[in-house]
Amino acid sequence: MTYRTEQRTPLRLTALVWGSDEAGHMFMETVQTLDISPLGARLRKLQHPVHVGHILGIQNGDKQGRFEVVWVGEDGTEREGQFGVRCIQIGRESKKSILYIDDQDFELDRRRGLLEAFGYTVYTAATA
Repeated sequence: MTYRTEQRTPLRLTALVWGSDEAGHMFMETVQTLDISPLGARLRKLQHPVHVGHILGIQNGDKQGRFEVVWVGEDGTEREGQFGVRCIQIGRESKKSILYIDDQDFELDRRRGLLEAFGYTVYTAATA
């Protein structure tokens, strides 16, 4: 049995979460916190499935960071639909650049917006 090393504070906030699913498709959606601690949070209402070890970006207001999923509530339990995260990086220490290549203009524009929201500087091209 593991014991919590920091105290949780019950706090309901709306946060923006982003990441990629098992197929590599990016997603961005809002979730609600149930409680928070100095190093993590318990969240709910994420429509995309996540698993232990999944890395997510989470933003509340002007603060953001990268978080690792440390547990996921099992179906049929009182924690169904909930998941716990632990902070692994705070803020935007360094902005990363990415080259995104796609021959579909619509996809280029759509993905550029998502990647920029994730903190990337995006360069695009229609062909290699």
